[in-house]
Amino acid sequence: MSEEALGRAKEALDREQTATLRLARESGLSVPKNRHRANMTYNRLHARALLNATELVLFEHSVGDALTGSSAAQLTQRLKRAGTLRDKYRDLLRRQKLATRARTGSKSGASGDANARTEQKVKLFEEVLHRLEAQRSKLSAADDRGVQKALAASASPEVAERPVQQGRVAPPAKRPAIGQRKTSGVIAKGKKTAGPASEKANAAAQRSQLASARTKVIQTHIASRGRRQQAVRDKR
Repeated sequence: MSEEALGRAKEALDREQTATLRLARESGLSVPKNRHRANMTYNRLHARALLNATELVLFEHSVGDALTGSSAAQLTQRLKRAGTLRDKYRDLLRRQKLATRARTGSKSGASGDANARTEQKVKLFEEVLHRLEAQRSKLSAADDRGVQKALAASASPEVAERPVQQGRVAPPAKRPAIGQRKTSGVIAKGKKTAGPASEKANAAAQRSQLASARTKVIQTHIASRGRRQQAVRDKR
């Protein structure tokens, strides 16, 4: 961009800022005395005067419907791009200030049109980052609310309909009638008397099974010994 075009852009920015301040005063709004450009909000007119075509597209995605219609993935990608450009111009401004300080002897090194233009770019992309980050936070909050609603809707209605009632004491268990207690006592006594008899019967059955098993083993051993003796006799 030529020097003449830069001059026209700056004049247009100054006129726009002056008109905005005048309108604010006429509307009764408080206007800060410090009118330094670093405190202003950069709009499309400023962006067109400061940015190249690629950077301007990123700026356009940070305002209006393009911002509110962006997905979380798009916002994350654009945040990364805006952060890279902000850091790029911040480093450039630092180098320009050092060069101006060495050339002019100024302590701040902030003099010069190039330095002022670079500083405006840094401020502009900081605003872009702020808008993108705010929109992504809104989307995250909306997603969290959606998840909570889904969890609440999927909760069991039986659990939800049974509120915890504090202060209530469970009613005492009913005692059985006299006739029932006597009957249960008789049944219990019958079980106690039947217990030892069943244990003796089981023990007797086990002893009988062991005796039968030993008898079978002895018979098998005798038969095997007889076969072996007969085999010896046959060999002779």
